[in-house]
Amino acid sequence: MSKIFEIEIPGLPEGWKPIAYRPVRPGERVWHMGVVEVSLCGSRASHLVVEKIKPKRIVLEDTGEFRRPAAGEYVLSNGGGFSKCNVPHVWVNTKCEIWREVKEEE
Repeated sequence: MSKIFEIEIPGLPEGWKPIAYRPVRPGERVWHMGVVEVSLCGSRASHLVVEKIKPKRIVLEDTGEFRRPAAGEYVLSNGGGFSKCNVPHVWVNTKCEIWREVKEEE
């Protein structure tokens, strides 16, 4: 039975995750000397292979409500962008267009 150990990789930029430590194939991204690089020709030497973490995708649906938002609700700003309400007391005298996250089945 194999054991799995999680380790912290100091300096690995945010948005990247390690996937293997092994010889590299051409086109793979590696963490090398403090930089994420694309391996052009591969290598027989082992390197830390990394991949970009995909951003979370959410789908929002208009509820048709205009009111003060509660914590965790999404609001549409006047500029057309969305914000998630994390501190409801900031929105005391504000009526906002409320949107909700649609949970997608996987």
